[in-house]
Amino acid sequence: PWSVCQGWADCLLAEFFAQGDREKAMGIPVQMLNDRNKVNKPFSQIGFIEFMIVPLELAKVKLFPTLFDGADNLQINLQEWYKAWVDDVNPGEEEREKVFARVQKAADQLLDVCLLHFTSEDPTAAEPSGGGGGGRKSFIGGVHV
Repeated sequence: PWSVCQGWADCLLAEFFAQGDREKAMGIPVQMLNDRNKVNKPFSQIGFIEFMIVPLELAKVKLFPTLFDGADNLQINLQEWYKAWVDDVNPGEEEREKVFARVQKAADQLLDVCLLHFTSEDPTAAEPSGGGGGGRKSFIGGVHV
């Protein structure tokens, strides 16, 4: 769930930032995710989910289809990070569209793997996130529909 996701992100970034503070104090180069003055939390989480978590989640659900709930939650969390990033940064239209396309691609991959579970098990079953069999859902304008 989103609240758990936020809590873990806060804890991890606090640890990264503490390490970055120590690196600065020692006069050594600060690692990319450890600089509290340069890292945007929502944007860093979008990248982390996109490049690390989505591939792992896709593999997990392909191997163990009944564990699709994590992929559905991950879609929602990714969307929440996108909305937080837009609110935090207020990016220009071009930048917003680029990040949106990345988020949409990841969300679509997660949705596809969830839908594989439903179509292989019972084509009349409710879709992830309460879709109720009404067709493909998508992530439009920062809202899970």
